[in-house]
This record gives sequence, structure tokens and C-alpha cells, in this order.
Amino acid sequence: MDFSPLRELPRANQGSSSACLVEVGPLRFKVWHKSPTYLCLLADEDPSTLLEFRVGKMLMMEYHDADSSLPSERLTTAVRKIKRNDGGKLKGQYLVDLEILKSYH
Repeated sequence: MDFSPLRELPRANQGSSSACLVEVGPLRFKVWHKSPTYLCLLADEDPSTLLEFRVGKMLMMEYHDADSSLPSERLTTAVRKIKRNDGGKLKGQYLVDLEILKSYH
């Protein structure tokens, strides 16, 4: 199993429309959605940013929400789906769906 640090980066814009930015290895992604069992990352239009991800691949990650006073959360995740958006405001961008298999502080 690979270990990829997933850590929040400082946000320049604290407005409600700004997403949490994270690093996975050397790449930066936006967290589009996070729930207790699911994490969705937004990648840009360059498919080379997806080299870190393969469906079925398991990743160990660290996640820290800047809006929380809780310590970093360690996540064991598995890539479930990689989808390219063909329309709407995310046209051309990719969503990477990760299932959270285990979460601990």
C-alpha cells in the first residue's frame, strides 16, 4: 500500500465558494466533498495530474481541516472512480472518488 500525504494548504480566499486545497504527493487538488465514508478530489484538465490514481489502488493519507480544532486525521482510502466531466461548471475537469476504508486520529 502506498503512503501519500494529503494535507490542507492555506487558503488565500476564505469565502464560502473556496474549496479546501490538498497535496497528494507532489500534486495539488481541491477537496470537492468529504464525508465520513467518502472523499472526492477535483483535478484540473491535465490528465497527467491523475498519474497518482488508479481505480482499486489503496492510499494512506493525512487530512487536516483548517476549520477544525481536531488533530490530523489519517485515512486509509481506495480509489473507486475517476470521471471526466463533459458539461457544467466543471467541464473538462476530473473527479476522483475515494472510499474511506479506515479513519483514525
